[in-house]
Amino acid sequence: MSSLAATLLVFLASFYGLVYLNKRRLRKKHPYPLGPPPLPLIGNLLDLPRDTPWLTYAEWAKIYGDVFSVEVVGRRIIVINSSAAAKDLFEKRGSIYSDRPTIPMFGDKLMNWNWMVQLLPYGDHWRMTRRTLDRGMRPSALVQYRSMIEAKVLDFVSHLAEAPESFFKHTERLQASIIMSMAYGYDVQPENDSFLAVVQEASEIAVAVALPGSILVNDLPILSPTVLHVPRWFPGTSFWKIAQRGRELGELMVNDPISFVKNSMVVSTLLTAFLVLALHPDMQRKAQTELDAVTGRSRPPTFEDRPHLPYVDAFCKELIRWHPIAPLGLPRMVQEDDVYRRYFIPKGALLMVNAWAILRDPETYPNPEAFIPERFLTDDGLLKDNCDLALAPAFGFGRRVCPGRHLADAVVFMTVVSVLSAFDVAKAKDADGMEIPIAGTYAGNLVSLPEPFQCSITSRSVE
Repeated sequence: MSSLAATLLVFLASFYGLVYLNKRRLRKKHPYPLGPPPLPLIGNLLDLPRDTPWLTYAEWAKIYGDVFSVEVVGRRIIVINSSAAAKDLFEKRGSIYSDRPTIPMFGDKLMNWNWMVQLLPYGDHWRMTRRTLDRGMRPSALVQYRSMIEAKVLDFVSHLAEAPESFFKHTERLQASIIMSMAYGYDVQPENDSFLAVVQEASEIAVAVALPGSILVNDLPILSPTVLHVPRWFPGTSFWKIAQRGRELGELMVNDPISFVKNSMVVSTLLTAFLVLALHPDMQRKAQTELDAVTGRSRPPTFEDRPHLPYVDAFCKELIRWHPIAPLGLPRMVQEDDVYRRYFIPKGALLMVNAWAILRDPETYPNPEAFIPERFLTDDGLLKDNCDLALAPAFGFGRRVCPGRHLADAVVFMTVVSVLSAFDVAKAKDADGMEIPIAGTYAGNLVSLPEPFQCSITSRSVE
């Protein structure tokens, strides 16, 4: 070995040694955020919930604080449960808290979904892609799509009138038809649309494998380099079947990087609207009274009516608060060691924001479990000025905030106001004329969806 090479080797060893010692000192001085006690080797792997994880994390936050952590096979996961902490990290320190982790299931060895905008690492390519999305999805740009959205919603109302019992299916088709029309001028077929079937199946796979604790390969990244050599008959390798199907679907959708997740996300809010209308007939009547005063029941509502419908608008905003569409969003990854509130956050740690817990904070939203549209109204019945800011947690923080938030807001409003105009929604009745209870339960991992329920949707009578 030459003297130059030896000197370089000593320098590198000294440099990384100092980095390691500094990190050890930082770690010794500043503990990790508190959390449930881990087991040897696997940490909290068995503690991570696979269904509605936001509920478990909200309970843990009551014990360990609004910023707590778990450890899974050597990797630290930080869960943020307050708006203040989320703003501190993702907005004030956004330069190091805007990256995405590598999710093995989405990688080129398995599903090969690296083309997804949501998964791009923080950097120049992401910035360029994000600028393009923001330009196309800002409120001023969405004005040109208003007539198309109104037309698609009227089509949805027509299908709903013909087959009200299929409102789940009609709602899914509505969202796909709006997004595909915007992106490609593609009209989704009323029945058996092949591309819609691909989008829906891909959405199901995406939400099933995205979050920590959902599938073993993601929680044991050490397996990913050798996963191709594991026999597919070997116990615990069921992920192969999922990955193979995901790869097939990805090849069909490779030119459609934004639609498939947003399809499921907006659907959740609209299904919640049917649930709430059936459970709260008094709110439905109040919203319809306001709407009738504006339209005279002589025409369908339009976007131009929105400024004159503060209660309906507040109703839509409460839908988003009450059950946010993506309660945990996608994980972030910190790019440098950091210290926050005396706690050590190591480079490479995953971070998740529990929007569900933030939007159920009783200090901000008294009686948070109740559905109360008046939260967003002044004493004079006008819409409060800070509504969009208050709902920001539902769409993320900082540089990774959802670019489709304005589209989601527009679609939710136009769909809800159109349903209120055309229909009365109530609890369904059985053969004996008894009301069928609505459990109002939700399930999901990445996206929170109401579990199937029945309701009565009938055309409003002419008074």
